Amino acid sequence: FKLMVDTIRAAPLNYKLPSREAVSSDILDRSYDQIKSKIDKLEDDAVTLQTDGWRDTQRRPLLNVLFGTVSKTFYYTSKETLGISKTADYLEDFICSSIKEFDASKVYQVITDNASAVSKARDKSFQKLTLT
Repeated sequence: FKLMVDTIRAAPLNYKLPSREAVSSDILDRSYDQIKSKIDKLEDDAVTLQTDGWRDTQRRPLLNVLFGTVSKTFYYTSKETLGISKTADYLEDFICSSIKEFDASKVYQVITDNASAVSKARDKSFQKLTLT
């Protein structure tokens, strides 16, 4: 947080923030490409998937995925789940598809909270991916 505040203070007084449109398109796309490139270059063989549910500033429910190694953690994706029942089967599909998109051969553990449906989904997805 301190680094962010210091960076803002160091900005020129005439600095103009990018528009919402620029942030949600060009800047977001570039950031995604940079992070995806870093993920693709991970040298560690063992990767952890971390997932949790939360709400955005408009109180919409979201699921997020982070991938981490011993030395780095990267935000991977979020999915809005408004109106979707977060059953164990739904969450299992979400976890499995995230692992497959990333690189299933590198993911060695899944970390979630201990909600009943999430725990079942974590266990089922890890069994499913271990068997394939």
